[in-house]
Amino acid sequence: MSDASNADPERGAVREEKQALGADLIIPTGTILFAVYYLYTVWDLPWQAKAAGLGIAGAMAIVLALLAARFVRAWSAGRATLRLGDLAFPTVTLAQRLGLLAAALAFVFAMPLVGFTLGLFLFLMAGMIILTGLSQLKSATLIALLVSLGGYLLFIVLVRARFPHGPVETLLGSIF
Repeated sequence: MSDASNADPERGAVREEKQALGADLIIPTGTILFAVYYLYTVWDLPWQAKAAGLGIAGAMAIVLALLAARFVRAWSAGRATLRLGDLAFPTVTLAQRLGLLAAALAFVFAMPLVGFTLGLFLFLMAGMIILTGLSQLKSATLIALLVSLGGYLLFIVLVRARFPHGPVETLLGSIF
């Protein structure tokens, strides 16, 4: 019944490898931060925007509570640790992850300067180039353009979120 690869030769016992769940906390943490940011940006808007934000935040809270219960149960039973596991390997993937993190941070900090729509376009372009290289540049440009336009129509025109305005919002504001 024992696995020879997990056997401790000095003790003759089988070591149970703990599951590294630290990396599983990265996306939930980012989700919480995004929910707080979204609610902050729509709080002074009509009740529909607040209701949508609270609904999304509520759904995320339920998912996060389930993830937290799973983590606490595994951690308290000694089956899990806060280690990041294979998050840093392979190194190509690590470079892409760090590049995406840098692009996301640049998006957040550059958005007040360039506006929401142009910032989103640049972020999406950077992300797709980081993930696919320049081989898909035409497709990446089209996708980034369509998503940015959709984001403009949804958040700036329909919801009237307090995202920063830049040259694209000024130009399109005369149309919409």
